[in-house]
Amino acid sequence: MYKGIEDEKWDKAKLWCNNYSDASGNCNWYLPSKEELNELYKVKNEVNAAIDKIIAGGGTAKKLGTGWYWSSLETSCNFAYVKRFSDGNHSEHFALDGGCVRAVRAFSKEALFLFLSGSWGSRCTRGRTDRPCRGR
Repeated sequence: MYKGIEDEKWDKAKLWCNNYSDASGNCNWYLPSKEELNELYKVKNEVNAAIDKIIAGGGTAKKLGTGWYWSSLETSCNFAYVKRFSDGNHSEHFALDGGCVRAVRAFSKEALFLFLSGSWGSRCTRGRTDRPCRGR
């Protein structure tokens, strides 16, 4: 559900998210909106706990860090909304500065509940999007 990199400029962050395709072939990843980023911050501890379970089970995933994360919201020319995951502060950052990137994909509320509760498995629902995968 989550994939991330650090220290990336805003325009490259958007491109990276939009072009990302995971090992299962899911390509409906994107840079989260301001609202989605705020929601992700609210459940960061639950997400990191679920990621710990994935790692313990032999999977790979990157936990949410404490840095400034980009949103897809361009607030003014060359500035975009960011949220710091150490304390929840938010601001505008110059788009050429580095920031953390967390790609998210479309998901149902049921899928989010299953992921956060550790019940992710055969009942997993794939994200839905009407945007076709690039290059496929």
